[in-house]
Amino acid sequence: MKGRKLLAWMLIIILAFGVVGCTTPGSEEPEEPAEEPEEPAEGEEPEEGEEEPAEESKKILRYSLTADVPTLDQHLANSIPSATVGHQIFEGLIRTYQGEVRPGIAEDWDMSEDGTVYTFYLRDAQWSDGEPVTAQDFEYSFRRLLDPETASGYAFIGMALKNANAVNKGEVPVEELGVRAIDEKTLEVELENPAGYFLSMLSMMQ
Repeated sequence: MKGRKLLAWMLIIILAFGVVGCTTPGSEEPEEPAEEPEEPAEGEEPEEGEEEPAEESKKILRYSLTADVPTLDQHLANSIPSATVGHQIFEGLIRTYQGEVRPGIAEDWDMSEDGTVYTFYLRDAQWSDGEPVTAQDFEYSFRRLLDPETASGYAFIGMALKNANAVNKGEVPVEELGVRAIDEKTLEVELENPAGYFLSMLSMMQ
């Protein structure tokens, strides 16, 4: 009796292995790979649930300041934090490095023989909104700097310009200040008298 039971169990085990052995590996149809989501065509909005393409990495400058920034208006900035930030986000016509005058927004300039007229030639530059920087922007900035209504503590930077003192006192309109935009890329600055320090002084203006 025990022998019959043992034989029956052996047959069951053999049949079980036989079923497993008859199964062909990989006989099941492979699942089709999931389709990659199509990128939306240019100008199309991604459908709900779809991920938008990653934005280009942005460059971030982190700068430690000792206090809050009272103003970003460089004609009125009278604190170290304001000046520090201003030097990071604004650029003037020229700059100085170790006492040497270097190009800023102006890529080149020349001076008249009598030393009273400077002509600046602007490079291609843009504001943060993508708009081009023009000579008219600098013309406006000079006039605002000397305008008595601005009451800028930095008006002395532009005092070498023709009619600067009279403009700052309100005796003549700002339009008579010795600065004019010849075209979008050319700025002419006329001085009251020759001033060898003019370019160095100009580098202070953002």
